[in-house]
This record gives sequence, C-alpha cells and structure tokens, in this order.
Amino acid sequence: MDNNLYAITTEMAQVEKAIYDTLDPETGEVNGDLTQIYKDLQIAQEEKLKGYVYVSIKIDNTDELIDKEIDRLKKIKEKNKKVRERIFQALTDNLEVGKKYDLGLHQIGWRKSEAVEIENEDELPANYITTKTTYTPNKIKIKEDIKAGKEVKGARLIERNNIQIK
Repeated sequence: MDNNLYAITTEMAQVEKAIYDTLDPETGEVNGDLTQIYKDLQIAQEEKLKGYVYVSIKIDNTDELIDKEIDRLKKIKEKNKKVRERIFQALTDNLEVGKKYDLGLHQIGWRKSEAVEIENEDELPANYITTKTTYTPNKIKIKEDIKAGKEVKGARLIERNNIQIK
C-alpha cells in the first residue's frame, strides 16, 4: 500500500467496491478480511489527514511569524530612513556648499540636481496634467445582481468548496 492520500483513498474505493461485490445477497454477510483491510485504510487515511492538518497549521503559524518579522523589519527600515535623513540634513546644514571633504576611505561632496516644485496644481494648464483612470469590475454589485435574478453579461456566479482547517 502506498502511503499517500491519493493512493489510500483510491484503495479504499477499490476495497469498498470489492466488499459490495462480494456481499452475500441472501445473508448480507461481508468478507471479514476486506472489512479489516477497509478499517486499516480508514485508520491510515485518518493519520494522513492529521499529518496534512499538522503541516497546514505549522505553515499558518510560520506565516504569522514571517508577517511579524516583516513588520519588525519594516519598522527598522523606516527608523533607518529617518536617521539617514537626519544625517543628511545635518551635513547639509553644517557643510559648505560645493566644498569636497576627503575623509580617507570616504568622501563627502555635492552634486547638482533639478526638480520641479509644484506651487499650485490648480493653476497648471491642462496639457501639464496626466489623468489616470482604472477600471475594475465591481464583484460585490455583480454578485448581488446575479443573486437577485438579473443576467450580467460577461460574468457568472460559481460555487466553490474550500477546505477549512480549524
């Protein structure tokens, strides 16, 4: 007997069919060996399902820890960004513009850059404005209408069975 869930389930179906096929129509008696094999397969299936549940719960817990670690690292990154900004502001406030500072392994210098500063967005001519439009189906409204008996061309309501582990 293979030890994967598919093999166990397939074998259970085969044994169940064999039990039915060998059932004595007059007495209703079943083959005891087949019944024991089926019980053993049920136990194996249950153990396999427990393993699946254990792994699923372990993954959920690991994902929760990962999410917390991501949040912790994001906070550290944000703190580092603020510290870096304060350092650059202190350098900007206290160093002579245009002067280079040679510190051995490192140098501090200035470079020119350009940036557009918008003083009043409302006064800008239309050709300087970019319009962004996104279209997204309203699945909640579509679902409500279909459930109310309306036909929504291009959409349909499907029923799914989702595994839930508690």
